[in-house]
Amino acid sequence: MILLQYQLVTTMKNTLSILALFAGLHLQAQIFYIPTAVHVLYYDAQEDMTASEVNALINHVNIGLRGMSENNTVERIIFDTLWADTEIQLCLAAFDEFGQATDGIVHRQIDSPIAPGDFFRTKGESTPWNTDRFLNIWISSMGPGSESNGGIATTPTVPHQNFPNPYIGIMLNKDSYNHYQILIHEIGHYFGLDHLYFDDIADTPCSNNAINPEPACLPDFLTLNTCSGEAPFWGATDPPDMIENYMEYYGNCAKMFTKGQKTVMRDYATTYYSDMIGAQPPCALVPVADAQTNKPGAPRLFPNPTTDQVGIRKEGKFSFHLLNAQGQLLQHGNGETLFELNLAVYPKGFYFLMIEQNEERYIGKVIKQ
Repeated sequence: MILLQYQLVTTMKNTLSILALFAGLHLQAQIFYIPTAVHVLYYDAQEDMTASEVNALINHVNIGLRGMSENNTVERIIFDTLWADTEIQLCLAAFDEFGQATDGIVHRQIDSPIAPGDFFRTKGESTPWNTDRFLNIWISSMGPGSESNGGIATTPTVPHQNFPNPYIGIMLNKDSYNHYQILIHEIGHYFGLDHLYFDDIADTPCSNNAINPEPACLPDFLTLNTCSGEAPFWGATDPPDMIENYMEYYGNCAKMFTKGQKTVMRDYATTYYSDMIGAQPPCALVPVADAQTNKPGAPRLFPNPTTDQVGIRKEGKFSFHLLNAQGQLLQHGNGETLFELNLAVYPKGFYFLMIEQNEERYIGKVIKQ
């Protein structure tokens, strides 16, 4: 079962094309949707990732970015009050840089395994999509002994010495100790954040604890206070290290970005990634909310992908519009609570389904197999 959610907007005329609609939404929305291309590199077939696995990874990142993490290993009021929804969300590209329909995932078999830490080679194995328009993420397996080789992010302002622009993006080792959490950390770098022990953001306490990536969240971490002389934001308080922050190295403790970090990330995106957050062909929204999160009102579509029927579950009466990848309206109608939409007459591919209820609109992608 997949939940599809999009930014809520005022009802618009149904005659608008889906491309014009998305362009308008980007101008109005507070949320920055980042079209993403995921390059999956594999030597053995078992190292490849399915679309479901990639979607799950992106979903985990989005939950972290949107302030919805359920990681409550560490709960401290002094920091939880600073927890922020960055209003930045990744979405797998629905069109590539040449305008061709895609699922946003590139599968590339390589000639030999990638050695631990050889991120330079990782990036070279699959050509990046236009880095002005897409976030590129390269994922590879580096094998046993590579657990501490998590990932690297390169940006327009801080390119790695081996990765000059335009090879900006994120490289991730799927065999690292927790690549789900590490990817959120690297996304923070991609949007201009530094480690807490280097940044000058007022609401992140100073830290001198530049440790190696730590796979566990140990009780002893709660007593860490490696730095004093905090920013005026903290007054006379000498806060402990913020081990629950994604930009520290305590991966399994991490659950949050702060409000100050949110400001930095969004300013960085506006400055350097304007072509991503501006008018953009639609991309496939990976679900952020589900039954265990705080977005229970959004519609659910199932099964997805489908071969014929797709069910729409949305409490109350709603209207729907089905459009093809070019934004042409195929059918529309009304439903209530649970409705089945017949896709059997349409060719294989992906479609956009727009659901409206009480001046709220949700848009997502349906895949017909």
